[in-house]
Amino acid sequence: MDSPVDNTAVFRMRKDFDAFLSGSGTRLEMPSFRLDLDKKLGPSRKKPATNEDIRAIIEKEKAEKLREAELLAARSQITRLESQLTSTQMSNKRARIEFEKDLGSMKHDRERETEQLSDLRAKLKQSVEGEKLARAELAEGQRDWEAARAAMATKLSKLQGEKMQLEADIQKVKEESWQQMMELKHEAGRSKAELELKVTELEESREQLRLQSHHMEELTEKLNEFEETRNKLRVAEGKIKDLEEQISKQAEDAAVNRSLREDIDKVPGLLKEVNRLRVENEYLQQQQQNAHLLQEQLISAQHKLEAAEKRGEKLAELEVEHEELKRRLQRWEAEDVSGSRRPQSPAVLSQRVQELQTAQLVALEEKGRLQSDLSMMELKLKEARELHQKIQGEFSVQQMQTQQLNELIKRLRRKLLLVTKERESYKRILDGYESEITVPVPASSRIQELEDVVEGYRQQVQELETQLQQTNELHAQTAARCFQLEQQCEGENSTLNRSLRADQDKIHQLQEQVVQMEQELKKAVEEKEILEMRIEQRNLQGDYDPTRTKVLHFSANPASLAQQQREKEVERLQEENARLAARVQLLEQSGGPVEDLTMQVEKQLESVPESKLVEELKAQLSREELRKQRLVEAFKKTSQEFRETCYQLLGYKIDLPCTGQYRLASMYSSSPQDYLLFKQGSSGEIQMLETEFSRQQQDKMELYLQTRDSIPALLSSITLDLFNQQTMSLD
Repeated sequence: MDSPVDNTAVFRMRKDFDAFLSGSGTRLEMPSFRLDLDKKLGPSRKKPATNEDIRAIIEKEKAEKLREAELLAARSQITRLESQLTSTQMSNKRARIEFEKDLGSMKHDRERETEQLSDLRAKLKQSVEGEKLARAELAEGQRDWEAARAAMATKLSKLQGEKMQLEADIQKVKEESWQQMMELKHEAGRSKAELELKVTELEESREQLRLQSHHMEELTEKLNEFEETRNKLRVAEGKIKDLEEQISKQAEDAAVNRSLREDIDKVPGLLKEVNRLRVENEYLQQQQQNAHLLQEQLISAQHKLEAAEKRGEKLAELEVEHEELKRRLQRWEAEDVSGSRRPQSPAVLSQRVQELQTAQLVALEEKGRLQSDLSMMELKLKEARELHQKIQGEFSVQQMQTQQLNELIKRLRRKLLLVTKERESYKRILDGYESEITVPVPASSRIQELEDVVEGYRQQVQELETQLQQTNELHAQTAARCFQLEQQCEGENSTLNRSLRADQDKIHQLQEQVVQMEQELKKAVEEKEILEMRIEQRNLQGDYDPTRTKVLHFSANPASLAQQQREKEVERLQEENARLAARVQLLEQSGGPVEDLTMQVEKQLESVPESKLVEELKAQLSREELRKQRLVEAFKKTSQEFRETCYQLLGYKIDLPCTGQYRLASMYSSSPQDYLLFKQGSSGEIQMLETEFSRQQQDKMELYLQTRDSIPALLSSITLDLFNQQTMSLD
């Protein structure tokens, strides 16, 4: 950058040199002017040389010498200036070489920029082609998606038709199963009522057994008391033996004759007492043996009673099971005249099971086909999503490339601005050269070529900017179109996903219903097999059908006679045990001999049956209360079943909030507050009370109550209306 300053200094030196030359010329002309002036002022005369002439000549020589000296100085200055000019020319050459080098580098940069621009054009062209391909692929994908959507719509319509058919079949199966369940419920209710009666009888027998056990416990207690009495008797016998020993000693002792005589007076009474005690002791020993025998008999009777109770329980269970099997067998063997689809025999049930299995296989095949179609549609949807993601990725790559191109264009613009400024500075320098020195023709032509190249670059940059602007506009349109297509794809994908989700839910519900039907079918098959096995087992065990076989029982058969005899024996033993217990109690209370012991025992025994009668009355009262409670429970259960049956048949649940009022709630109502309230008048008429739900049914009330005066028609109309509303909401 020092070259412009040096060139300016050279030009200034040349200007100074020219001015000096012009100034020296004027100074050289002045002496001649003076001489001419002198000549004019004092014309020369041809005189002989004088001192003045010599002086003038000397002065003239001096002036010439001065002029020569000045000329030499000017020449030296010229040589110096020429040397400076050569150095300036050398510096100009260096500057020109550097300028040409800079121009070469600029040209190289221009070529590189041209290559970059060509590369950018190629990339832009590729991006445009890629965008066209993406558009074509997107259009093709959209067409495929439309075709898939149409196919999916047709398949969905087919699936919906098949689903409706399956739902109709399932509804039929549900109705049949519901009818069978209702029949089973009624049969179970009857069997439960019979079972409750059997249980009531079993409770009564258990109560009687408990009373017998209580009596046995009392007998056991009395036997224990008898054992205690026997121990006391043994003590009394020991005392008697001591007295006998004393009597023997007193008989031997002669010194106490007086006392012996006194004792002898008492001996007859003592002997009588001893005899009486011996007799009573023998009697008690016999009673003890009888008590042991009774105890053994009581133990054996308890064991037999327990065994009989177990057999009775087992017999009751077997009778209940037998009745249940008999009813089922009758139901199997009975002819069905109602026209329903209930199985009439095991063969029909097996055929029905086979039909259900076949329908299940068909449903499973249909389910597999639907699942395969669903998987294919999901695969196509996945491919469409992958294509959409791929297009989005390419679109993002194009966006990144566009951003890079924009940044590169910005850099090129900045660089072009710098090059333009540099060119203008070079142009100013060249203009300075042209104004001061003559520029060679090749350099000017070279500069003109460079200017033309720069102008071509400028036009090319403008064209590229125009193309870039068009590309940006096209890119914006493509982005908007892609965004619209993306939104459309997302909306259709969401719709398709919702429809697929709904179909999957329906398929899942159908699968659950199929599984439930399989379980019910399996349960029915197991029950059928169990019934067949039980019937076969009964036949092998020699069981008989009570409807076809009659069993005759003799009035005086050995079992009933043995039972009556045993009851009499037990009653006799109880009376004897009570008599002995009363005797022992009287002996304990008196503490010695008691007069008229037998009469007192009989009197005490006569007073005992009153307490026994009270206990029997209490037991009978408890049995009656238990039976009453069972009857109340049975009535409650029957009324509940009746209400459930009315609810299933008529569609209304009937409650009694208070006396004389009836609240009816429909089974199809969506809120527990939707109910109707009726009141029964004193004369038996039914009046409808106002509720929140009845206010909503004014039109039906006017039509059916005020005009027709028909409450059943009003209830039927409300039921149909609620049923239609629920069906529409489910659809």
